[in-house]
Amino acid sequence: MSAFYDIQRTFAKVLDDAALGILTIQENQDFDPTKDGNPQWSELTLIPISNVSGNKARLAVDGGFDENEGIAQVSLFDKETGGGSKALLELADTIGGLFVHGDTHTLFNSVKVFIQQTDRNVGRIEDGYYQIDMSISWTSYVDR
Repeated sequence: MSAFYDIQRTFAKVLDDAALGILTIQENQDFDPTKDGNPQWSELTLIPISNVSGNKARLAVDGGFDENEGIAQVSLFDKETGGGSKALLELADTIGGLFVHGDTHTLFNSVKVFIQQTDRNVGRIEDGYYQIDMSISWTSYVDR
């Protein structure tokens, strides 16, 4: 049994609690930046990689668990395409500080998300917005 919805809500909650000062939208959320008038925003997408069944009996605990791995991609957007990248780089630094290797986030339904690594790509102009993508590699163990 995977818990991808709870895992995504965990990442969204960490971003919301950080009060980044920008709107964070999620997969399949109705959003049009040209109508909403937001010069900056972020988009959270959960990219599952694997779901492997395990056995906690080896760890002297009854029952089993599923090991989930994936990437939480946080894409940052800024309408300013020619003004440099300072604003998004500062946001990327802040987000990188929220998801540091070795951190554990436990928020929804006792799902624990372990952060493995956080990276970012080179910024680029995409559809009239400057964009930086951050990739947060994670692992989670969900009781069955």
